[in-house]
Amino acid sequence: KMLFDLNQEWLSAQGFPIPQTALMVKASVIRNNPALVEEVLDAYERSVEWVNGHPDSAAVL
Repeated sequence: KMLFDLNQEWLSAQGFPIPQTALMVKASVIRNNPALVEEVLDAYERSVEWVNGHPDSAAVL
């Protein structure tokens, strides 16, 4: 039984579709190369900060 549609609730509350993304990493990659995983997460965080700080430029992308 579906209680609510998160996408619809977000759209109703915010007036635009929910921005969604996911990062998935295999446990073996985390175990075998944690530094690489940390670099990817750091780069991802910087990119999110840039997009949030430059929405007009990001929209062009």
